[in-house]
Amino acid sequence: MRSLQRFAKLPDWTGPRYYRSRGVKFIVQGGEKHEVTGHSFVAEASYEGALGRDATRVVSCNTTSVVRTLTALKRAGLLRRARGTLMRRATDPWETPSSPRSGPQPPRPRRPDR
Repeated sequence: MRSLQRFAKLPDWTGPRYYRSRGVKFIVQGGEKHEVTGHSFVAEASYEGALGRDATRVVSCNTTSVVRTLTALKRAGLLRRARGTLMRRATDPWETPSSPRSGPQPPRPRRPDR
């Protein structure tokens, strides 16, 4: 158990603090909070805002798809403002049949033993 305690806190040489202290530019993934970098990147909508920054966060694929769709509608003059809610499955039911997040499963056909 004692050997696991040393992994409870990440060492100082990992993460944004390390890179900032050395003047190294970096990119974090969408799981990080926006405040870590102060910028969230989607090429379709925020490429120019990312130029010259020391750090950015690449948003999730779900956020990217929403931003791309809304940006296309806005550029076509079909959207002035938008408010939305993104809902998605936690998993694909056919890929994880034993997962409780997949919800009710349809019965599987029985195959003959012989």
